[in-house]
Amino acid sequence: MSVNFRGVVPALEGPLDSFAQIEWIKELNQTTWLFAIVETAHLLSMVILGGAVLVLNLRLLGAILKDVPARTVEAATRPWLLAGIIGTISTGIYMGVATIVTLLPNGAFFVKMIALIAAILMSVAVSKQVREGERKEGGDRHPLGLAIASGALWLVGLVLFSATTELASGSLIVAFAGFVLFAASLARYRGAYLASLGAVVVLAVLLSLRLDAGSTALPGLAAIVLALGVAIAAGWFETRARTGPVLGRLQVAALSSSMAWITVAAAGRWIGFS
Repeated sequence: MSVNFRGVVPALEGPLDSFAQIEWIKELNQTTWLFAIVETAHLLSMVILGGAVLVLNLRLLGAILKDVPARTVEAATRPWLLAGIIGTISTGIYMGVATIVTLLPNGAFFVKMIALIAAILMSVAVSKQVREGERKEGGDRHPLGLAIASGALWLVGLVLFSATTELASGSLIVAFAGFVLFAASLARYRGAYLASLGAVVVLAVLLSLRLDAGSTALPGLAAIVLALGVAIAAGWFETRARTGPVLGRLQVAALSSSMAWITVAAAGRWIGFS
């Protein structure tokens, strides 16, 4: 199975094929040096964007800048977040216009676009919650809808990756990036959790080496299930040690926001291989 824009919206193929035959569009695609400059700017914009998102989200998870108010961190990262969004979208439009015919059947491009829309909306929502939450009494009581939407966001990214045949291995990368990021919210049991997570990865690799090529999906699925069990156990022990939840609603949103951008980055790297 492969999920792409050609399969989801087949009516786009004819008009976009005609669009790709316009002379100046052909010139854009054939001007190698200009495309290279734009792609470099695209990658730099993604780095800026990812940095801004991760700094705020890791602060919300309690991994860095613990003595700095979250609102101060949000104010410092907001210009970089906006600059990254503008740079990523503008350079991405150029790259998309120049290579539209090859992108239509590309499953990784479809995943990236869906994740990109979700990631931008989620990151802006998290920043807004930080700004508005600290202005009000009881500002840590964030809407339940935000936590539900952010939790679903990661699942959507995993499903899209898993449903596209040539991207199946990408779902493992996104999943384990989430498990590693979860460690940022832990304190007392972080070392034990990471050691257990590493053991799961080693077992999955050893299992995949022993199985036939047609059974390679089994180690990945087993690894995700085992890692999820390890994460739940670590969260339970951490909650008992703290006498409070490891992740509040805003922290869940911060974790999922980070996962959305990791999904975008991973799908972007897969575009050239799918």
